[in-house]
Amino acid sequence: MHKYDLRLVADEIQNYADAVSKIANVEVEVVDRDLKRIAGTGYYKDKIGVDMSDKGYVNKHVMETKELIVITNPGENELCANCPDRDNCIETFEVTTPIFIEDEVIGVLGLIGLDDMSRSLLENNLENYLDFVRQITNFISAVMVNYYQEEENLSYMGTLKTIISYLQEAVIVLDSNNVISFINKSAENQIGLDENSIGLKINYSTPGDKVGSGSEYFIEVNGHRRYVVGEIVNVDNEKFNKILLFEGIRKVKSELYDMTSTISRSDIIGSSEVTKNLLDRIAQISKSNSTVLITGESGTGKELIATSIWQNSDRANNRFISINCAAIPETLLESELFGYTRGAFTGADSRGKIGKFELANSGVIFLDEIGDMPIYLQSKILRVLENRVVTRLGSNKEIPLDIRVIAATNKDLSKMIKEGRFREDLYYRLNVIPIEARPLRERKADIVDLTLLFVERYTKLFGKNYKGIDDEVMDALLNYNWPGNVRELENAIEFMINMMGQDGRLTLDTVPRDILVNKNIVGDEEIKTLCQLEKDEIIKALSKYGKTTEAKKIVAESLGIGVATLYRKIKQYEIEELSF
Repeated sequence: MHKYDLRLVADEIQNYADAVSKIANVEVEVVDRDLKRIAGTGYYKDKIGVDMSDKGYVNKHVMETKELIVITNPGENELCANCPDRDNCIETFEVTTPIFIEDEVIGVLGLIGLDDMSRSLLENNLENYLDFVRQITNFISAVMVNYYQEEENLSYMGTLKTIISYLQEAVIVLDSNNVISFINKSAENQIGLDENSIGLKINYSTPGDKVGSGSEYFIEVNGHRRYVVGEIVNVDNEKFNKILLFEGIRKVKSELYDMTSTISRSDIIGSSEVTKNLLDRIAQISKSNSTVLITGESGTGKELIATSIWQNSDRANNRFISINCAAIPETLLESELFGYTRGAFTGADSRGKIGKFELANSGVIFLDEIGDMPIYLQSKILRVLENRVVTRLGSNKEIPLDIRVIAATNKDLSKMIKEGRFREDLYYRLNVIPIEARPLRERKADIVDLTLLFVERYTKLFGKNYKGIDDEVMDALLNYNWPGNVRELENAIEFMINMMGQDGRLTLDTVPRDILVNKNIVGDEEIKTLCQLEKDEIIKALSKYGKTTEAKKIVAESLGIGVATLYRKIKQYEIEELSF
């Protein structure tokens, strides 16, 4: 079979042959390149499918010369010399022309007169008939080309559908009217459609914002409206005009969350009463939507607490967006939090940008180092907390928010309020549920647990063969004050694993010098009052021995005070209200 086979569109050609015959009052035949008649009218209709190889001399000549020929004397023309029907030819007139696709002849079209009237019509209107013939051959060529293009498209789409079906990425193929031509399972699941969605019209819009590696879109179809992140690929094809590609929301999250922590409750390590009470507190407040303020020194695991609240909440399957208010330049912080529309300010991305509050919608936003928030932005944060709406820079449109806010700071916000550096109204909005991340020196029992955790982590990381840790090393770790808290402990263990010898034991030789000499780095920390020191020691003892009546007797004895004095001090310092 040749590349272009007219037999594949024979039915369509026959329909037009019948129409041409009635219009021109002549008979029509169409022959393919193998000299088989594939269409015919009148006398020739019953001869469709006949092989004309032994007598189709005119047709052969037209195929070879690629030129139109007009024969006014059929049977007498020199081309008819070898035809077996030349002496009894019924034809009175013939116009035969090649059918081209590009420069290739794929068949022949003939207009044939069988009586004197038809001959007269052809002779008297020859130029009109010749133009008519050329138009018909062009049409047949177009039908053939369209057929193969359709076949190629169907084959292409068949292959494309097979590939798309196995993609985890959601894919929707639209025609030029935005009607669904194909949709894979991932897209059906994300938009809430089923296998009957083919043929439904999709409306989509975008504010022009960039999110991760894609752009944000709102897709509306069959009463569903969904937010997706991806891209639209335009295709130069009427039936397959656009391809919508968008990631599963979890994958988008993973790209966006490089700056966030995604740690579960099980990652909070420690067997001290302080940590046990903290875990109980997290379990108690996780299901709430109230704002949480986590306070504590640097390195105590405030973000760990925030992510644990998130992972134990009803929002665990939604986004956790973390932003460090101290790490972002003041000039950029507002646009990072609230986002902006295209052209909102000089240097803004032309596509606009979605802000962290909006990105956290339906989930949790963690405002770390909230104490470093510029005073002029604090009023905007307060408005978000009070009204639960956000407005992008350069826009007047309020976007409703359904978020839980968790904030954290290592600053003394009460002192900052007195100094005019932190808004009192914002403080009360944030401090609905206060949690204190207690320093490592107040939960000594956790040092052993964390040490073993970090030893396992870094021996695997460095490919070391760990055998054990000497008792005097653990004593040194327990007696050190850890001003840098858990972060400093982790760095110390990493150093010690690097220094560990071939025997696989952590000895005093591996311990950092500052820890051996018990040199606590004070840095910029304030000097504590005697009352604060007394309070700290009482908390430390209660953390170690517990808060039962019997335990408090042991605490009083260890502190060198009477039990009555201990109770008075506990009340004075409001220690019972603390979570440890």
